[in-house]
Amino acid sequence: MRIGKVLTLGWALVLVLALAPAGWCGSTTTITLLHPHPGAYKVVLAEFAKVHPEITVEEQSIPFNEMINQVQARLGSKDDSLDVLAVDPPRLANMVSNGFLDEVPKDSVPLLKQVDSPVGVQSVTYKNVQYAYPIWTSDNLLFYNVDVLKKAGIATPGATPATRWTWEQVLEAARKVKEAKAADYGFGIEQIDRYYALQPMIESFGGSPGLVGDGNLTPDVNSPAWIQFGEWYASLHASGLSPRGIDASQMPELFANGKVAFYLAGPTRIAQLQTSNMAGKWGVSPHPYFKAKPIITPTDSWALGVSAFSKKKQASHAFVKFVALTKTGATAMSTNFNLPPVNTEAYPAFIERVKGMAPGKLEQLDAILKEDNGKHARHRPSSIGYVAFEITMNKAFSDIRNGLSVKEILDRAQGDLTRALAQYK
Repeated sequence: MRIGKVLTLGWALVLVLALAPAGWCGSTTTITLLHPHPGAYKVVLAEFAKVHPEITVEEQSIPFNEMINQVQARLGSKDDSLDVLAVDPPRLANMVSNGFLDEVPKDSVPLLKQVDSPVGVQSVTYKNVQYAYPIWTSDNLLFYNVDVLKKAGIATPGATPATRWTWEQVLEAARKVKEAKAADYGFGIEQIDRYYALQPMIESFGGSPGLVGDGNLTPDVNSPAWIQFGEWYASLHASGLSPRGIDASQMPELFANGKVAFYLAGPTRIAQLQTSNMAGKWGVSPHPYFKAKPIITPTDSWALGVSAFSKKKQASHAFVKFVALTKTGATAMSTNFNLPPVNTEAYPAFIERVKGMAPGKLEQLDAILKEDNGKHARHRPSSIGYVAFEITMNKAFSDIRNGLSVKEILDRAQGDLTRALAQYK
C-alpha cells in the first residue's frame, strides 16, 4: 500500500509538471527593479508576466534626483537585494569602473545589435563591451503656443527638418511676444539648467562638450566659446525672456498653463499637453541651431542593467531581454512613456500611437526623429568622471541662470573638475 501510494503521488506530480506553463518550476523568483519613471513599466510588467509567470518583478520607483545617490550607496556596499536598475548611459563608464554592472551575455549581443539602433548600442558600450540594454532614445523639440504667437503677430515655425529655425529666429520671435505682452515668457527649456538640454546648444554655438582628452577626463568649460555661450544663456534670464528662480520640475506646467511662447522639451510632454488646457493649442517644430553653425541635437535615454551583485542574474537578464529585445516588450515599454524605443521593430507602432494623440500636429515627427538621430544626434561624453562633471555643471548653469558672474562660475567649475577628475588619470 505504501509503495502504491508513493507511485500514485509520483505520477500525479509528473502530470502537474506536464500541464504547468513553460518555465514553471513550482515556485517563483522575485527580482527587484529600481527606476525613476513612475507608471512607465505598468504595461510591460503585465506583458512579461504572461510569458514568464515564474518571475515576479518588484518595482521600486524613486525620484530622478535620488536615483543616482541610491544606486551608488546600494551597489557601493554590494547590496544583493537590487537586481535590475535603470542606467543613464553617460554614467555607465563610471558604474562599470566600480564593478556595478553585469555584462550583457555574449549570446545576447548579436540580437542586441540586430534589433536596436546603432545609437542605442553605442550608448551602452564601454571599451567595446555592452553592459546594459538600451530602452529608449531621445530628442528635444521646439513646442510653441499657437494662440500666443497669433496674438503677437508671429508666423509659426517650420514643421519639417528642412524648415528648422535658428536660435536667432526663435529669440527674435520670443522678444516680440514679450513686447506684445502675449505671454509671461518668450522662451523656456524643460530641463532648464541641466547639461542634457544645454550640451547641443553649447556645441552648436561652437564650444566643446566640456570633457575632452583621453577618456574624456580633461575639463574644458571655461574656454572663450563656453564663456560666450554662458553670457548668451545668462542674457535669456536677465532680460526676462526666460524664467529665473524656478526649478526645472516646474517648467512643464508653466508651458501647459500658457505662460511660455516657445518651449524646448522632449516628446514625453505630448500626452500631458493633450490633457491640459493647451490641448489643440500647441504646435511642434525641430530642435533649433545657431545660424551658420552645425545642427546638433540631444540623444540617449535610459537603459536597463543587471547588478553585478544580484543573486538572481538568470531571471534578471530574462526580464531585461524581454523589455529591450522583443517587439512586444519594447512596444509596451514606450506605451506609457512617450520616448522613442531604440528597438527598431517597436518604433513604427510608437510613431503611429503618438501621432494619433494629436492628429495633424505630429505628421512630421517621424521625419524629425529619424533625421536628428541619424545625422545630428550628439552623445553626452562617456567618462568615468561624468557623474562629478554633470553635478558640477548643473550647479554652474543654475548659478548663471540666476545672475552670478559667468566667467567666475565657469573658472571655478574648471578648477573644481580639474581636481575631481585627477583621481581617474
